[in-house]
Amino acid sequence: MVEQRCISYIILDDEPLFASALEKRIGRIRGNYRLIGKGDSVEASLRLLRHPEVDIVFSDINLCDGLATDAIRLSDTHKPVVFMTGDERRRQLIDGFNVVSFLLKPVSTQEITEAIEKFEKELVHNQTTLCNGIS
Repeated sequence: MVEQRCISYIILDDEPLFASALEKRIGRIRGNYRLIGKGDSVEASLRLLRHPEVDIVFSDINLCDGLATDAIRLSDTHKPVVFMTGDERRRQLIDGFNVVSFLLKPVSTQEITEAIEKFEKELVHNQTTLCNGIS
């Protein structure tokens, strides 16, 4: 588990109940994670994605006015993303992104935990690589 610093995240989802439940689950799984904000539209998502402190994105694919993948592409970010959707066919839209996990709704606490652990493992690996000067 990454404990040296607070991990900051955003939630992109047009379902307020799901977004709130996800926030609570992440808080129970990792108390040191800090929510920067939630976005339910492409415009709101763009603002959040451009926030300099975002470490990881938890995102549905469908937003109220478009696709989160469009917002991520437009933001030109390479932040790690945990995609969560109710439609398996949406998997084709995530090619080319820094995908930590692709989860089908309803999402279990175990699946979220595994996605977070995968992100943290990659984060530690990247930090070790940078500290050791390996490219």
